[in-house]
Parts: sequence; structure tokens; C-alpha cells
Amino acid sequence: MRPDHPARFRRPALLVVGCGDVGLRVLRQLGGRLRVLALSSQRRASPLVGNLDRPSSLRAGRGLRPRLAAHDGPSGGHPRERVARGTPVLRPQDDVYTNHIQADDLARACIAALWRGKPQRVVHASDDSTLAMGDYMDLAADLAGLPRPPRVSREEARRLLTPMAYSFLAESRRLDNARLKNELRLRLRYPTVREGL
Repeated sequence: MRPDHPARFRRPALLVVGCGDVGLRVLRQLGGRLRVLALSSQRRASPLVGNLDRPSSLRAGRGLRPRLAAHDGPSGGHPRERVARGTPVLRPQDDVYTNHIQADDLARACIAALWRGKPQRVVHASDDSTLAMGDYMDLAADLAGLPRPPRVSREEARRLLTPMAYSFLAESRRLDNARLKNELRLRLRYPTVREGL
């Protein structure tokens, strides 16, 4: 960078695409260390204001050609709403494993990846829990003081749930977060779902 460039161009910059809840947590935790440009529907970061769910709003990006993926299903939040609705979960013999990470830990992982991440490297951002979906929802119900959700077979779930809700029950994966902890040297503040909820 040439020394005659304005100071704003000498400071490292970060472009955040899709600055929702976790993106805003990243911005707060960065605390002004970087010049941040964010493609966001909110005006807390500047100057690129847009909404990934409304492609026409992306014209402000002048030359940016984001590849948009469909975003369906719940937009995060606490699972107590699902438990309160009585949404069923799979019985233990049909259940699938899920992975979780508390939003502040995810924001911290994003920042750690900025400084310590290796190029072209996949890092699983998940906590230390090994839980099936039904056990996760039972824990959420117990912590919220709500009745546990009903357990149903896979066939019943296919009939009772929307196709999108059912699609979350179609895959079962256990992620290994060793790279998160060893390479990015992130110490989780919420190491299990119990602390995160």
C-alpha cells in the first residue's frame, strides 16, 4: 500500500457477506480493529447495505456477484419455541446426531479464523457435545421447564412435519472440532449445549 493513500485504505479491511446475528457479534467483538464493509440489511456496518434474500438490493455492491443459496427453515433462536409448539422428534432408534455452537462462540471462531486460519482449510465450528436431536430437544425442554416433545417414528415424522423440517432429520453427522480448538486455538466459552442454552 502506498503511503500517500488515505489512512482508511491503509487499515486492513474485512468484507462480511450476510451480516445477521453472528455477523453483528463479529463486528462487536472486532471493536474497530479492522475497516469493515458488510453486505447487510442493517446499517450497523457500512457502506454496502443489501439483503441476501432480496437480490435486487445487491446493486449497491457494484461488481460483486454473490452466489445466493436458498435459506429455508427457522432463522435460529432458542429451541424452546419448537418445544412449546409440541413439534415431535424422532424416537431414539431413528434419531440423528446434530451439531451445535453458541452464537458468541461462533463469532469468536470467525475472528480466530481471520488471524489464525490456514488457507483453503475447513474448520468445523461446533461445540463438544455429542447429542442426538431428540436428546437436544429434551434438554431444551427441561431447561425451559416445558414438557418434552413427543417421540415418533421416521414414517410418522414424514407425515407430521413439513418437508423442510423433515429434511433436518435426513442427515446424521458428528463433527470433529479439533481444528477449531488446536489450529485456531479457540477455547469455547460454551463448551456444551447445556451451557449454550
